[in-house]
Amino acid sequence: MPSPIPPPPPRQEDPLNPPPLNFPASLPPDPLRPFKTPAPPLLDYRNLPAYRPQRKSLGFFGGVFYLLLLVVSAVAILFLYRVGSDGLYQSSGAADLGSLVGVPTGPVEVYLVPDLPEDLRTRMNDQFAIYLSAIAPVSLPASSSSLATASPTPLGTLLLSHLPNALYGVTDRARTQFLIKSLPVDSIYRQPGAPGRLYFMEPLGYSRYRNAIAYLDPGSYPQKLAILRAEASIDLLLLNQQLAKAPPNSDTYFLTLLDYTWLGKFLALLNKLPSDSPQVLLADAPPPSSSASASAFAFEPANFDLELARAAVGLATLTQGNGTAGTFTTQGRGTPVLRIPVAGGNAIYFASSTPIGGVTASLIDSRFHFDLPYTLQHLFPVEPNLSQSPSTP
Repeated sequence: MPSPIPPPPPRQEDPLNPPPLNFPASLPPDPLRPFKTPAPPLLDYRNLPAYRPQRKSLGFFGGVFYLLLLVVSAVAILFLYRVGSDGLYQSSGAADLGSLVGVPTGPVEVYLVPDLPEDLRTRMNDQFAIYLSAIAPVSLPASSSSLATASPTPLGTLLLSHLPNALYGVTDRARTQFLIKSLPVDSIYRQPGAPGRLYFMEPLGYSRYRNAIAYLDPGSYPQKLAILRAEASIDLLLLNQQLAKAPPNSDTYFLTLLDYTWLGKFLALLNKLPSDSPQVLLADAPPPSSSASASAFAFEPANFDLELARAAVGLATLTQGNGTAGTFTTQGRGTPVLRIPVAGGNAIYFASSTPIGGVTASLIDSRFHFDLPYTLQHLFPVEPNLSQSPSTP
C-alpha cells in the first residue's frame, strides 16, 4: 500500500557550498535548569575563515607575553637566589674605630651580611678581641682577655717569624689554571658574589704545627725537632697519596694541593734548623719586644674573606673624617661587618653589636632602592682575569 505522505522533492545541493544552517537566534530556557544560560549559537560556517587571522594574531601575542613572563620570572628568581630581597635596599651607617687609631694600614671595608651566622660572628669577634689584647691589654674588658693564650717561648717566637704564610688558591670556571698566592687576598675576590673560587688551606695542619713550634722549649729541642720532622714527613706522604687518588678537577684536589704546598715549605724549614741545639739561632736573633711577640702569635689567618664574599650583599669603604668615626653608604641591607687591614698584610674583623675596645658599627637607615648596575653585576658577574697580578687591598 503506498504511503499517504508524498516523498520530499529532490534538492539540488552544491557539495562545495552547502546552505547555511538555520539556527535560532536564542534558545528557550530549560524548564529543569531555568537559571542556566544557554550556549551561544555556533559561528556561521561561511564566516569562519574570517576569524582565522585574528586567532593567529592572538596566539602570537599570547606566546610572546608568556615568553616575556617566563624571562622576567627567571631573572627575578636568579636575583633572589644570588642576592635576595635585601639587595633591593640602600643602607647608610656609621662606624667608630675607637682605640684602633693609627692601626689600619689601608681603607676600612664595610660588608653588609643579611643573615650573619652566629658561629662566624663569634669567631670574628674572638679574633678581634685577641688582637686587641695583644696590642693594648688594658683597654679590653676582663671577659675578652680570657681568649688570649700564653706568650710563646723566645725560641718559638723566632720560629714563628720564619713560618711559611698560609696560602690560598684561585681557579677559573673551567679550572684550567691554578694560582697559589700568599695573603692578603686580592680585593677583586672579596667582592660580594665574586665568581672566582677562593680556597684557603685547611687550618688543621697549619694550626697544629704553628702551636707546636710556638711553645718549643730549648731544653727538649732535639727530641721535639725530630718528632716534628717525622710527623711532617708522614703528613706530606699522606697528602701526596691523596693527590694521586683525588680527581684532578675536584675541590679535594685543590685543597689538598694547598696543604701539600705549605707543608712542603714547612718541612724544608725544619730541615734547615740545627738538630742538636738552638743556641746558634737564639744568639743571632735580635730580642723582640713582648708586645710584638704576643701580637704575632695572637693573629691566625682565617678564611673570613671567602665567607664574607659569599654571605654579603653590599660592600663599601668607610669614609673617615678628622677623628676616628666614619660613615658609609652602599646597596644592600644587613649586619655591618668591618674588615680592618693591619700590619703584615693581615686583617681583623669586627661584627659585634656592642662596642669592643671602643669600636662600633651600626646601620642608620635602610630604604627601598633599585640599582640597575648593582643588579646586573650580581646577575651576570664578570669572571676575573687570573693572569693579572693581585692588587694591593
